[in-house]
Amino acid sequence: MGRFHQMGALIFLVACAIGTAVAYPKFGEQVQYNNTAQLTSNYKLDWSVQDNVIYFQLTLNAGIRAWTGIGVHPVGSSYSGMRQADIMLSLFDDATGALINVTDAWAPAEMMPNFDENVAGCTDDIIPGSASGSQDLSSNVTVSRWARKLVTSDVNCDNPIKPGTLQVIFAHGQSNTFGYHGYTNAGVIMLTLTDN
Repeated sequence: MGRFHQMGALIFLVACAIGTAVAYPKFGEQVQYNNTAQLTSNYKLDWSVQDNVIYFQLTLNAGIRAWTGIGVHPVGSSYSGMRQADIMLSLFDDATGALINVTDAWAPAEMMPNFDENVAGCTDDIIPGSASGSQDLSSNVTVSRWARKLVTSDVNCDNPIKPGTLQVIFAHGQSNTFGYHGYTNAGVIMLTLTDN
């Protein structure tokens, strides 16, 4: 699905798993983020929930241009770190700072995550048309935005986001080349992402 470049209250329809259509508001900068978590002194996560959709904004201001990402574990999970984490990665063009895409990924273990679209039985559940962002080439500030359903139909590679405190992992690269983030560029925080 192409990007939308229209002003005003643009609405598009996304088919639900049962085949009906649900209208979502325009994505991107017009979303009001009601929650903020300072992941590190230079890494911030904003989010908001509307109906069954969660909207994320991830901002990195670390003096470098690099890929960014977060991952979630289900409420009550005994797993930690990357093992069994549902990961959302923002990838950028190093020459222009343009967002290439936000992609859905899965890490079965402490390893490089697999992109869901490349795993049999899994689907990329970033809502089409929801991803936006860029890297400022002079300030090196990186911002990405995207949305996904709280509970997707992908039971193999997505973790549900339900009421309660859950583990959120976060990382950013050492550059825009996707690879190991380095020991100091990753962490974990306990958050409640849903509106109780």
